[in-house]
Amino acid sequence: MKNISQTLTGLALVFGLTMGPAFSVSAQSEKSPEAAYKNLAKQHSDLVKEYSTAIRAAKTTAEKQVVYKEKFPNPATIGKKMVELAKANPKTKAATDALIWAATYDYCGNAGGEAMGILADGDLKDSRISRLTSRLKYSKTAGARKLMAALMEKSTDPTVKGQMLLAMAQSKKESDPKAAEKHFQELIEKYGTVKSGRKTFGEMAKAEIFDMKQLGAGQPMPEIEGEDIDGVKFKLSDYRGKVVLVDFWGDW
Repeated sequence: MKNISQTLTGLALVFGLTMGPAFSVSAQSEKSPEAAYKNLAKQHSDLVKEYSTAIRAAKTTAEKQVVYKEKFPNPATIGKKMVELAKANPKTKAATDALIWAATYDYCGNAGGEAMGILADGDLKDSRISRLTSRLKYSKTAGARKLMAALMEKSTDPTVKGQMLLAMAQSKKESDPKAAEKHFQELIEKYGTVKSGRKTFGEMAKAEIFDMKQLGAGQPMPEIEGEDIDGVKFKLSDYRGKVVLVDFWGDW
């Protein structure tokens, strides 16, 4: 129960810190596209602040769950309006900002998927678009697949190409394992030595392949060595043939 409370509070804090500065509000129809975008962003920001305040004020887990159900800001609502704004004002900075907002916050939803599809038809010069990688791999929308393909085709940056190929492979791990493994192998061959963060794409791809082949359902459990609560050393293989519950946990 404590973990649920901490998770809900943490979500509130994360959302509260990522919305950016506040903007003045007035009727959207009376504003420029740029002002309309800021107005929509502020609407969501205000909802996040309201939710954050309410979740901190809730005393019990039950109260926090009610707040989460009733006040957690759904990005799909604003995301839809962001896409409408972009369509009404094509080839403007506000349109790009609005589409990136929808793709960032509603990446698994209809608005986010549509936004990604529209972005894929553009020139993709805005560096923020390539940073959508972490969202693309989780999105099952046609727009996400279209944007990944467009970035792979149009980008000249090997890091971006590697990120897109990695995202494409990760998105197919469950639905099409063979295609996923093919993409991971391609990633090793083409961008294996290119770094993304602390690791190379080759290292990440090999880890993903190991995960698919060795850690999937029905596969033998990899060897684990450690000490039990009494300090006695053991191996998981010591219990082969017996029913064993392995509980992995952490406290971050």
